Amino acid sequence: STLFPYTTLFRSDSSDTRQRGGTGLGLVIAKEIVDRHGGRLWFESEPGAGACFFVDLPMHEPISVDTRDSDATVLICEDDPDAARILRDAVGRDGLSVRVVGTVREAVDALSRPNSFQALILDLILPDGDGLAFIRQIRSEDRNRSLPVIVVSARAQSGRVEPGSRALDVVGWLDQPVGLNRLHLAVLGW
Repeated sequence: STLFPYTTLFRSDSSDTRQRGGTGLGLVIAKEIVDRHGGRLWFESEPGAGACFFVDLPMHEPISVDTRDSDATVLICEDDPDAARILRDAVGRDGLSVRVVGTVREAVDALSRPNSFQALILDLILPDGDGLAFIRQIRSEDRNRSLPVIVVSARAQSGRVEPGSRALDVVGWLDQPVGLNRLHLAVLGW
C-alpha cells in the first residue's frame, strides 16, 4: 500500500469568534470513501500543533490478461481498470472466459487471430481511438462482420443515436455505470 499524508488545514480559525462551525461531515464522507476502496484514514494530533491526516490505500494493480487467453470467449475493451474489473467479473459469473484489453490497438490485435472471440464488450471512449469508428472497422472485415458487440460506455446513448449507428448491428447499448442485470441479459442475448 501507499501512504499519502494530508497536512493542509482547512480551518485556520478555531477561536470562539468563528461564527459557524462545521458539522464534521467531511471527515465522515472521506472515511467512507477510503473504506470502500479498502484503505484506512486516520489522524495524529498534538495539542496546539494541529492534526495531520493520513490515507492508506492499497496499491492498484493493472489489469492482467486472462491466462486462458487462447480459450477466452469474450473480449472486453475498456481502459478504466475499475470498470474493466467489474465487467470481467460479471461476464465471468456467466461462465465465460474473458480477455481484457485497454486500447483499440490491443483489441485489433486480439481480433486479428482466427476464431478469436465470440463477442466484444466495448467502451466508446478509448485512449487511442473512437469506439464507433472501431465498430465500423470490425463490420468491414469478413471475419468479424457478425461478431456480437455490446457497448458499455458513459457515451452509450449518444453513440446509439449518432447517424449510421443502427447499421453497426450492436447487441446492446448500456450506460456506465452498468446495471449488472442489464449486462447479463445483453450477454445472454447474443
